[in-house]
Amino acid sequence: MENESHISIFVKSMRVNVRIGLLPAEREAPQPLDVTVELFTALDYLDGVDADSIIDYAQIYDAVKSWEARDHVDLLETYLQELLTLGFTFDRVTAMRATIAKPEIFDEAQGAGLSVFMRRGDYRLG
Repeated sequence: MENESHISIFVKSMRVNVRIGLLPAEREAPQPLDVTVELFTALDYLDGVDADSIIDYAQIYDAVKSWEARDHVDLLETYLQELLTLGFTFDRVTAMRATIAKPEIFDEAQGAGLSVFMRRGDYRLG
């Protein structure tokens, strides 16, 4: 996909404050997460696209923003799986990349987290 022509629909570097983590200190207060989601589709996406047929990045934004209202979650992987499930609900998404990082977890690092690039054929729910 990376070497093929494609269109990318994305939400980049979204910052949300969530209750996340396994460490005792992480249970005391919300902490920031930086989230980037990129949905890939074929070039023919542009042929006749309209408001009813778009791959709607607002749905990604709203889902990530909703994490702020949730109870504590232990693992970033929980959120990553949710992003994959949401991204592949769009029939025209052929692959996606998602990155979730804790920017303040280590003083001497810009962040720590996880990232995935996945093609539709490799996706399996849960």
